Amino acid sequence: MNQAIFFDRDGVLCREKNLFYKGFRITEPEHFEWEGGAQDALRKFSGLDYLLVVITTQSQIGRGLLTPEKLQTINKPIYDELKKYSRTLDGFYFCPHTPQDNCDCRKPKIGLMLRAKQDLDIDLEKSWMIGDTTSDILAGNIAGCKTILVKTGYAGKDFSFRANMDFITENLLGAYEIIKNGSR
Repeated sequence: MNQAIFFDRDGVLCREKNLFYKGFRITEPEHFEWEGGAQDALRKFSGLDYLLVVITTQSQIGRGLLTPEKLQTINKPIYDELKKYSRTLDGFYFCPHTPQDNCDCRKPKIGLMLRAKQDLDIDLEKSWMIGDTTSDILAGNIAGCKTILVKTGYAGKDFSFRANMDFITENLLGAYEIIKNGSR
């Protein structure tokens, strides 16, 4: 079975726009801005023996503000960055639902992680979840992954869920150092 690093997208890889502009969401390619240190961190993560998987909630699809096709266009910088290091994302899984849909894939539920586990033969207990919200961390807890809360994006201050993070670090570069050093 494979080991994976699960990344939340907004607030971890790219800036969480909703924090800074009330009601503003990333719905156009030009809205994408890298989170500080994320590009360098992806370069470093690309050298590790882990699958790289994004698990993200994109409720703007369910709200009719974004299409799945445009979402792929918005994510192009992530793929392009990894391509520089002869890597790609091994998986990109998104929840298109609104909170009212009560789906099984909106974090902290783990439907997306279970789908990735099935598709990519992932051992969740040997994998990591990196996120900026309590829903990201709780999803990792439920799935049995080690978890890292980054202090970018919401920095865990969403206070939506009670979650137990294994590690807290300033940004994605710090998360890389934790995983590289084998802190399991």
